[in-house]
Amino acid sequence: MPTIGDRLSAQNISWAWYSGGWDEAMAGKPYSLFQFHHQPFAYFKTYGDGTPAKAKHLKDEKDFLADLEKGTLPAVAFYKPRGEQSMHPGYTDIASGDAHVVSLLHAIEKSPVWASSVVIITFDENGGFWTTYRHLRAIAGAPARAFPPLSYPPLPASITSITPCTTPRQS
Repeated sequence: MPTIGDRLSAQNISWAWYSGGWDEAMAGKPYSLFQFHHQPFAYFKTYGDGTPAKAKHLKDEKDFLADLEKGTLPAVAFYKPRGEQSMHPGYTDIASGDAHVVSLLHAIEKSPVWASSVVIITFDENGGFWTTYRHLRAIAGAPARAFPPLSYPPLPASITSITPCTTPRQS
């Protein structure tokens, strides 16, 4: 099964997955809130240890910030914050995650890539209060709505809609 990374590479579109704490985890010293299960490309042989694809595409948050400052981000950049900035319930909070998102947006605005960038922000938890509609309906008393992706800056008028993709949760 091809990943989105495989599909981008097949079209010669540059890309990278940046993750907070990646370098420490790869050195065998992950910090306590590093989430191995939140590193989707790590589950595919193409991006396994010692592969050229892993070295080229899977990077640390500090690489994102450095590439951003130099104006050398790939055409598509995915970013996953450190655990304490993820807004997941039980070990972090929404305010810390929001502050981190704002700091990243400010860094992007000040970077050489700003004029040609669009940032799409998606949430899978947002403090445990927002997730897929189907899942929320199963939680007694939960509001029956999903948290939509955000675009910054707003998408051009020529893009009339974004269709959210949801995956039903397994109990």
